[in-house]
Amino acid sequence: MRAVGEIMTPAIYAVGPNAPLASVVDLMQEHHVKRVPVVANGKVTGIISRADLLKAISQVSLIATQPSDEHIRSLLLAQFDRQEWAAATCIDAEVCKGIVTLRGIVFDGIDRAALRVMATNVTGVRGVEDKLIWIDDASLPGGAEGFDSLKDLAGPCAAS
Repeated sequence: MRAVGEIMTPAIYAVGPNAPLASVVDLMQEHHVKRVPVVANGKVTGIISRADLLKAISQVSLIATQPSDEHIRSLLLAQFDRQEWAAATCIDAEVCKGIVTLRGIVFDGIDRAALRVMATNVTGVRGVEDKLIWIDDASLPGGAEGFDSLKDLAGPCAAS
C-alpha cells in the first residue's frame, strides 16, 4: 500500500488571512493548485478553494450590479408619472433591499395589477408587496368621477 507522502504535492503554497484575493488567484494559477492553506502565526487556520473564490466574486458582482433602493424608486415613480392613469392618482412606492412596497389608492383592479407589473419589471426589483387600497368606485357617491382628483380622498398622501 502506498503512503500519502509518495503522492502528495511536495511544495506547500500558503497565504495569510489578510492576503488579497487577487494574490490567491495568481498563486493558484501559477502553481496549478485548487486549494491553498491559510496560515496565521505558523498555524493553519483555514483553507481557501476555487469555489470559495468564485462565491466571493459572484457576490461582489451581484452587489456591484444591483441598483440602489433610491434609484429603483425614482425609476418606478418616473414610470408611474408617464402613465396618464397612474400619474393622476396618489400612488407611492417604498423600496427596501430591492423589495417594492406599493401604497396608495386605486379605483380599478386592472390599474392595481398594472402597477404591480410595472414595479416587477423595473431592473433591480426582487419582489413587490401590494399594500394598495382598492376603492370600488361604485361605492362612492357619484362614482370616482365625483372627485376632481384623489386629493379629495388621499388627505396627507396628496401633499407628498
